[in-house]
Amino acid sequence: MTVRSNQILEPQECLDIIQKKLNQNSMEDFSLIKYEIVSVGKANGYLGQYFYLKASVARPESPTDRRNITFFIKLRPPKGTKQYDVVCNSGMFNREVRLYTKLFPEILDQSDREYVPTCYLGLENDILVLEDVVSKGFGTLKDRLGTLDLDHCNVVMQNLGRFHAKSVIFEERNKTNLMNFCRAKKIVIRSYDGPPPSVFTIGVKCALSVLDLLSELDSLTRDKFKAFVNEIQSKIHKMLVPSAKKRNVQLHGDLWTNNIMFKYREDGKPLQCYFLDFQNTRYAPPAYDIWLFLYYSTTREIRSAHNETFFKTYYNSMEKSLKEVDIEIAKLFSWNDFIESLEEFKVFGLLRAIISIPIALSELETKNQGSISTSQVWANVSDDTSSFYSKQLKENEGFRKRVLDIFLELHDFV
Repeated sequence: MTVRSNQILEPQECLDIIQKKLNQNSMEDFSLIKYEIVSVGKANGYLGQYFYLKASVARPESPTDRRNITFFIKLRPPKGTKQYDVVCNSGMFNREVRLYTKLFPEILDQSDREYVPTCYLGLENDILVLEDVVSKGFGTLKDRLGTLDLDHCNVVMQNLGRFHAKSVIFEERNKTNLMNFCRAKKIVIRSYDGPPPSVFTIGVKCALSVLDLLSELDSLTRDKFKAFVNEIQSKIHKMLVPSAKKRNVQLHGDLWTNNIMFKYREDGKPLQCYFLDFQNTRYAPPAYDIWLFLYYSTTREIRSAHNETFFKTYYNSMEKSLKEVDIEIAKLFSWNDFIESLEEFKVFGLLRAIISIPIALSELETKNQGSISTSQVWANVSDDTSSFYSKQLKENEGFRKRVLDIFLELHDFV
């Protein structure tokens, strides 16, 4: 680990990052004029601190022709917070650093930079510096409680099929299992083999509290739902390790609206998207990512009407990517195997959404307290869960509709 001052980035690190970007963009004749590091502000996430590195460059012979370059910086949460404990105990931050600095260079190529940001610096237990895709015209949904329609989902499914195909291509070309390769290279990216991490424990506690507070459910239904959540969460380790029967791929692991940025055409339809925040990445069947995305980011109505379309869009995208390098998908991952895997992992995808959505969609503004920090949110959901969600459900109708929508999916299993 780099021994650094109180600065987020050392001056030489800033210079190296900026020079790397200039070289990449064939701008070697540009020189640095100035740079600064500023906070992203309210966009800070639950499990990280976010900043921008902003630089101005110009050609020496033409100093008035200035160009602006922006990078995105991610740090671990502040020490002394519950988020910091979660990130350190789970290894989330370091897993994402390893993915960007050690694994992505092995499995991705230049064309994949269309949906995965370029990494310019990654230091374990320290910092991650990525390209800023906002400056390329991409952005997240304005309403964090919003869900995605058919067009948005198809764009995501196309890129997800491309992304998953990359680890398959790597394995077929190198005649090796990705996990064996990572072990040989000492790249630790896999999640837990032991008890569920603390973030899952907190999530289950939140889910059970929300169930108790949903007046739309009668007592019998509520008790059945709670019993089912408790039963399935005890088997959660099955979704944290590679499958012994199904084809595994390198997953995103936390694919929902807050971790996806879209770019739009002039008519308002989504054109392309970037995947962000790979800190929950793991090696498992594709169905895990697919169900997480659909349960997190769509309504029951959209899923009921279009799931088959989403599955076909994903599968066709993966098939196309594999075909480009002369790999037949049917020999590795038939359509029937794919559908069977989706059925097997459906309940685990739902459980992950149930224990995550109440935390992820918690409002950072309350009527009585005004703005509260993400650190306070974590303190509330873990220490004063019932009171916190009672207020959330009472004051935020959008939040209530989203959590009710996902909990009602339990009817399909109970």
